[in-house]
Amino acid sequence: MIGFRPFALLVGCALILGGAMLAWMVQSSNGVAIRDVYFARIDGHQLAGRLYIPPGATTQHLAPAVLTVHAYLGSRASQSGLAIELARRGYVVLALDQPGHGRSDPPALADGFGGPDGLRYLRALPMVDPDRIGLHGHGLGGTAVLTAAEAQPDQYQAMVLDGAAPGTDGMRPGNPSFPRNLALIYGRYDAYSRQLWGIESPRDIGRSDRLAKLFGVTNEVAPGRVYGDRAAGTARVLYSPMMADLTAPISRDAIAYAVAWFDRTLRPGAPSNGADQIWMWRAVAGLVALIGLVVLLLGSVNLLLPILSLIDTPDSAVIARDGRWWLDVALTAWIPVMTFFPFLGFGATWLPAGPVFRQAVTNQILTWLLLNAAIGLASARMPGAPVAATITRLAASFGCAIASVALCVALGSAVFWAFQIDFGAWVFALRPMTTDRFLIFLIYLPGFTLAFGAMLHRLNTRLSVYNDRAILHYASNIAALAGGLFIFIAVQYGTLVATGQLLSWAQPTNIALAVQLLPIMAIAALVSTFIWRRTGNALLGSLITGLIVTWYFAAGQAVHVSW
Repeated sequence: MIGFRPFALLVGCALILGGAMLAWMVQSSNGVAIRDVYFARIDGHQLAGRLYIPPGATTQHLAPAVLTVHAYLGSRASQSGLAIELARRGYVVLALDQPGHGRSDPPALADGFGGPDGLRYLRALPMVDPDRIGLHGHGLGGTAVLTAAEAQPDQYQAMVLDGAAPGTDGMRPGNPSFPRNLALIYGRYDAYSRQLWGIESPRDIGRSDRLAKLFGVTNEVAPGRVYGDRAAGTARVLYSPMMADLTAPISRDAIAYAVAWFDRTLRPGAPSNGADQIWMWRAVAGLVALIGLVVLLLGSVNLLLPILSLIDTPDSAVIARDGRWWLDVALTAWIPVMTFFPFLGFGATWLPAGPVFRQAVTNQILTWLLLNAAIGLASARMPGAPVAATITRLAASFGCAIASVALCVALGSAVFWAFQIDFGAWVFALRPMTTDRFLIFLIYLPGFTLAFGAMLHRLNTRLSVYNDRAILHYASNIAALAGGLFIFIAVQYGTLVATGQLLSWAQPTNIALAVQLLPIMAIAALVSTFIWRRTGNALLGSLITGLIVTWYFAAGQAVHVSW
């Protein structure tokens, strides 16, 4: 009979391979060819993107094409849902990485956010019909395509803005003829209504004065009604689906509206069915692959523990869930939430992006984590028992951590290149590292490892209850580390749904960042608890978590300073 250790490795590999194959089948549906492309920006730096080419697109049969650009802190993978649906309907699609994002060279926010160069590259492709080109942008990606439209006003025929607006980020204000043939998709729970449209609630978008000027009307804009004339380039339509700005890339309605508008403006008279969608299975596949990667990680650790003589009993645990235990849980869950906004602000002020620490948002998150670790160390009950470790045990722990995470990184890179898939879905994904991003990884690794070392040591030595059942132990630690963030996010978006504004309405970007942090904290609690139950202390779990979290941020966050 196969023992648990090799069995976990086999299950992890099977989930990864199964998820990758499913993702590939969905992406290449209807014979679509997919390839990564790289081309020069106007300043000589490199832009990257993912190109989707339907089988009917040739130099003899030119196809309509769409440039789609992701929001701030996203990547081309964020736009895979729309890209898949357009490509399987016959469009050539370029899903672009903004400068400093994904695999495009830094700095972020440069060169029109990549929009003008992306449009020039797309128009030059030999299978693209230059008279049928559409632009799509989500969030800051909307600014990218608006920049492209302003720089090349006669080089596109239609645009879809998803949670974006003309006249923001220093852009030219919109009017009835700019941008050309515009569909505006604006969710009823969008968190940026004040900044973008000058209204208190996104549900009042139709009554926005800025929107009226854009549509050239004096009364309220009715969702779904087409204004203007397509042939003259003045067509306008507002769609108002039940979604938040953060969920736009995974909204069936938003994708259906975008597909329908491009069909209407770039393929008039052709049949259109935006509701026929399969992209969701690509998201499921990425999630399955991520679960497989976690199983593989834990299985490899479990295999190495007896080999490296790291198995031991826990060095400390509390006896029961008494009043002091509940106080510790409350502190663990709520201090990071209460300090979230001010400590992110400190990070922006104290550690701006520079020649060493090049990722501005990662600097803010690292500052938040380190300051919370310092708060823990300043409390008598926070550190828990000292970590008992000999030189041999330290060396074995480092070896186990590096070997297990390196296996995951290597497999993740191989799967990425073979199947064009990231591990994860929506806002969370582990991506392969370029050489430059590996150097960023090495720079940030000590800080993240130190921060999680303090947090996870306290979590496991002060909140683990003696003889707890495994499921209760895991649930308790995940709730302690991630529960505060979960409640914080639920309250913010619950308030948005109820009132039309976030509770902290001036912090929409940071609240969206908290959504990314939630799965990170949950995975950190899961991995560290699994290892602590087997090794007897938090050292190995802290090392592995530091490696994984640094991988996530180094490979996935925007880079704001060039090399």
